[in-house]
Amino acid sequence: MKTSPYYLLLIGILGAAACSKNNDSSPVLDRRDATFMVVAAQGNVNEITFGKLADSISATASIKTFARQMVTDHQGALDELLGIARDKTLGLDQVMDSAHKIIYPKLGALRGYEFDTAYIKGQVRDHQQTIDVFQFQADSGYDGRLKAYAAKYLPVIRMHAKHADSLAALYPQ
Repeated sequence: MKTSPYYLLLIGILGAAACSKNNDSSPVLDRRDATFMVVAAQGNVNEITFGKLADSISATASIKTFARQMVTDHQGALDELLGIARDKTLGLDQVMDSAHKIIYPKLGALRGYEFDTAYIKGQVRDHQQTIDVFQFQADSGYDGRLKAYAAKYLPVIRMHAKHADSLAALYPQ
């Protein structure tokens, strides 16, 4: 079984986390919370970037609609996260993670059914991993604003995962 980079990240967060409680108004963040912010920002950027790609390449209305929803919802989540980062004086780069940087040109070279299949299968995988990361933050984070942020977006991420699952069922391999 292939180990997810998100799972490895969670293991690293657990190992590196300090045990002190953080004041929500303090600009100082616990390493676990700061790592969550970086991962969440990258995840949002991944979804925005891939959603724009799917909107421009796919000829399937349901895929384009889903992709546009990913751009809209993840841009809103990213904007909110960037606001928290400003308050916490944490600079967040708005870049894709390394795995998605590798996948992007390969996905962009596909067309038609192959593109739609690869895009939506990736969405299923990414949203399941994101659920795990956000659930972990909501349950185990130290900063109250970040715990609330994770809890707020968990239902949205679950809705995205369910929608992606229903679309993926239309693309058997």
